[in-house]
Amino acid sequence: MGRRFAALVALVMLSTGPPPCCAEQAALSFGDALELARVRAAAAQAARARIDEARARLLGASLRLAQNPLLETAAGTASDGETAVELDVRQPLALGGRRAARIAAAEAGVDRAAAEYDEAVRGALREVALAFLRALHAQERLRLARQAEEVATEVVRITERRHQAGELAVLELNLARATLAHARADGGQAMAAGSLALGELRVLLDMPPETRLDLAGTLREQVQEVVAESAAPPERADLRVLGAELREARAEALLAAAERLPETELGLRYERDGDTETVLGAVSLTLPVFNRGQASRAEASARVGRLAAQLDAARRAARSEVAAAQAAAAQLRAAVATLEDQALPILDDNERLARRSYEEGELGLAELLLVRRETLELRQEYLDHLLAAAAAAVELRVHAGALP
Repeated sequence: MGRRFAALVALVMLSTGPPPCCAEQAALSFGDALELARVRAAAAQAARARIDEARARLLGASLRLAQNPLLETAAGTASDGETAVELDVRQPLALGGRRAARIAAAEAGVDRAAAEYDEAVRGALREVALAFLRALHAQERLRLARQAEEVATEVVRITERRHQAGELAVLELNLARATLAHARADGGQAMAAGSLALGELRVLLDMPPETRLDLAGTLREQVQEVVAESAAPPERADLRVLGAELREARAEALLAAAERLPETELGLRYERDGDTETVLGAVSLTLPVFNRGQASRAEASARVGRLAAQLDAARRAARSEVAAAQAAAAQLRAAVATLEDQALPILDDNERLARRSYEEGELGLAELLLVRRETLELRQEYLDHLLAAAAAAVELRVHAGALP
């Protein structure tokens, strides 16, 4: 764990610091990419700051007396020439459960901010995971294109030798050379796709363009069995956001219900008129006759009902999403397994036998190129199936709330 953390720190330093003249190569695994996304995702950083804002609001709501006392003074001279002084101190009180309701709403706000942070991280991890898989796919397509170019070069060599021996016409030689040119063009296209895929990954990880990325691992390693627990969807970050909003709305409904009660102020009044001094205690009460918080209570009740229905619908949708993602992941893994069991093992033998038969004059160039094209298409299709299966595994983990 210590080595991995040190490697991650080094990767962050490399991706932020070196000038273009001395850009370093950073080896990046799938797990390292996810850990780096946690640290550097812009949306997650903003969401993390909102947690501190929510905690500050909780600090304010927790004060015993939310309002400061009010001091009023007056002084003057009476008609008889005596000095008159008045001093009035009043303290508003939050009675009727108002303080408890404010604290509950603020605590729910903290939970909501924390869940929004987790949801932002989940979204960032999904984007980075899928971008990493696309970059791996482009890397493996480039490797396949280079292998195809090597084979096409070998075919040209064999064709030139047989042409010089008078066994083949110039038409076959031109066809072999055209096939080699096509393979080289495919290699250039694969390199361009790889550059775009790595550029997308750099953007998501906030890396400068001069950082060279060497991706570790293969698509095959990412196609793995992922089991989602039945209890996972209700704990998903987006569902926890809705749950916290519902608790916040219920606390605000309690606060709105308290508006039916009088607002209370305790006070102390001091009066001095000449030699006469008077000290009076005072209690002020509002009379909720006309405005009893009808609008606030109706709005809060409607919000509670809306959020409760939204949360129930989101939980049902989450279960459906997980079930669909499980089915898709299983089906795509089965497709990969079919190709691995029934098609891939014979490709190398077929290609080797076809090239040997062509070299010995037992197979024509057209038949050899047909075998080569079908072999290449099948290998490309296999890579596409690997990408789809790996992406489906990521989506399953995202929907189940299990992406690390």
